[in-house]
Amino acid sequence: MKLVRFETAGHTALGAVSRDGNNVVNLAQALRLSGHTEAAHLPASMAAGLARGAAGLAEAARALEKPPADAILPLTEVRLLAPIGDPPKILCIG
Repeated sequence: MKLVRFETAGHTALGAVSRDGNNVVNLAQALRLSGHTEAAHLPASMAAGLARGAAGLAEAARALEKPPADAILPLTEVRLLAPIGDPPKILCIG
């Protein structure tokens, strides 16, 4: 599973790249449209999502099982962002 942060229509979300590499699945939208209550707990921050550990990854996997068509976006229509948009530290070595 390739997790990504992306922006579309001015909205930032967490997603996963489809197996064929042509689409991005909006995880929160996929869960919400599928009726899963986990959508309310899925953070928009990758760092917060990863901090949830196995539970967060299980939610992402559930979203990818059978994502609704409305949650699937062509990769060409989204802007991929840095995976961690809110790093706790930035280390520089020079």
